[in-house]
Amino acid sequence: MPEIIVKPSEFIQKEAGLLLSENFFVVPYNQRPYMWEKDKWEELWEDLKDINKERLQDSRDPYRIFHFLGPMFFIKIDDKLEIFDGQQRLVTLTIMLQVIWDLLDELNQRGRYSDEGIRTMTLIRPKIAIEDESGVQHKIKIDSDGERAYEWLLKTNLTPLDKLDAPRVRWDKDPEKQLVNCYKFFFNQFTSFFLKSMDVQFNSQNMLDQAVATEGFVTYLKRMSHNIIEGFYVLISDVPDKSIGYEMFETLNQRGEKLLTIDLFKNLLFTKFQRVIEDDAINDFWKEFRSIAPEKDLGYFLRHFWISKHDFVRDNKLFRDIKNYFDRELELDRSTFEELCQTLLYESKIYFALLNHQENLWQNNLDISETLGELNYLGFTQQLPLFLSAYVHLFQTDIDKFKLLIKTYLTFVIRRNIFMRKSPSEFEEEHSLWARQIRQDPSKIDNIISELKGEIGRAYPIESQIERGFELRNKHAKYILWKINDSITPTSLMKCWRNDPTLEHIIPKNPETWWKDLLRQKDIRHEDFLNRLGNLTLLSNEENNDLGNIDYPTKKQKYIETQLPLNLRTFDNLNDFGEEEIKKREEILSDLISEKELWQ
Repeated sequence: MPEIIVKPSEFIQKEAGLLLSENFFVVPYNQRPYMWEKDKWEELWEDLKDINKERLQDSRDPYRIFHFLGPMFFIKIDDKLEIFDGQQRLVTLTIMLQVIWDLLDELNQRGRYSDEGIRTMTLIRPKIAIEDESGVQHKIKIDSDGERAYEWLLKTNLTPLDKLDAPRVRWDKDPEKQLVNCYKFFFNQFTSFFLKSMDVQFNSQNMLDQAVATEGFVTYLKRMSHNIIEGFYVLISDVPDKSIGYEMFETLNQRGEKLLTIDLFKNLLFTKFQRVIEDDAINDFWKEFRSIAPEKDLGYFLRHFWISKHDFVRDNKLFRDIKNYFDRELELDRSTFEELCQTLLYESKIYFALLNHQENLWQNNLDISETLGELNYLGFTQQLPLFLSAYVHLFQTDIDKFKLLIKTYLTFVIRRNIFMRKSPSEFEEEHSLWARQIRQDPSKIDNIISELKGEIGRAYPIESQIERGFELRNKHAKYILWKINDSITPTSLMKCWRNDPTLEHIIPKNPETWWKDLLRQKDIRHEDFLNRLGNLTLLSNEENNDLGNIDYPTKKQKYIETQLPLNLRTFDNLNDFGEEEIKKREEILSDLISEKELWQ
């Protein structure tokens, strides 16, 4: 391979195929699992197409016929290389090569055997796995979360369609799904790109059949395999030891991919405790921790957990604060590690129970379940540090105070964040402060509840907010109408909450002839009233679909026929519909809120 750039002395330039042939790789515990998505695959595919184009044109420009995949860093462990940066790229390359191998094998199975195809398969396979009397050894051993799918995709006794359409195999984990999607993406790209280049008509159902039946498919697959093996190159460098490797991980991005705080936190555990705790013990904890929720959600937990115990910090500074705490204040011994793990596992389970009103934790506390369900439906999360501290320090000793806190908080967010349209982040620092106060002294809960009630008292009256004609988000509007309806429902059979009706716009979102004429006659600007509370009601999915753009008199009759208390109370005397009627409905709804003392 010709030299392209002057290499730094600590780097070695190597073709991707040669790198795979010469080594076995393992993914260390601190690495994230396989997480590449379509945008990364497309980027790599476009690079491969460029290499293919330039080589077909017999270009002599090394900048064109070779493509740089970026630097990769490894540490030598016995006879294997631990990957500190490069896992996502190397795994993707092996899947690309396996797709080509499988397509060539499909040709053989369909009687299109050729020496050219066999030679290409023989060239590809050692880049993916080595087979001897001891069995199959894959060139890359990946994280256990993706290992099952990866090994399935690298099998040689399954057809491409077997691998893509396997109803008996259930991929539950995100890395498994991403690996299978990666295989599917490159299977489609290799096959469709060839057929388009040959001007062959095809569809998704007959694509493979058409490709196998078209002359030149073997030669094309051979060329594409060589483009991967010889056309991609990397700069590789050894990492002197694990501690330096862990430090590098904090600053390296994989082809520009931003590392998540949870990735960095995982790496920090390995970095700080590797001298007092064996890697397997740290990895066992991490597997259990990761089984609780997806990594992105664990990142949210980590921040909320942290600011419930330490000073408030924004997400972009969170890892810095955690690392400083580890460096300055934490005793790095076994007992500290075990205590930290126990706390994280315990509080993360509580945290995600707070986000799931159906969690077993609430099975004997229906009122807690209902309150949490309403908060979570509305999409508010800034209260979680406060609720987490309150549960840990109050639930077992003073459950009534815990109930009072969450119910008071529900009223607080509805009055301020829904009716007054205040930003949910407005009180985020206060939530952190209150959470820390409860951890230091649980009796502070009384002061916190008083502060929340004081903010509720300072909020504008709901009636004045409705009278001003404020607009609502769909989810918030649906919630308010649910609660009004259920408060005036004489029987549980007519309750809306949990039955998930749809939100109906009386003046439709996309008005047609009848409604356009009405809006013009009444000189109403559609956008001024579309999302006003007075223009909204509730219907079942089926009822909503049936109404569409029909005229108001017919709509009104349908609303009354539903027998929903909300509709019976607010449409009975409205024979026409325009600005005046919208305001009249809002007065009725406001009176019902006052009458039933909702959110007071």
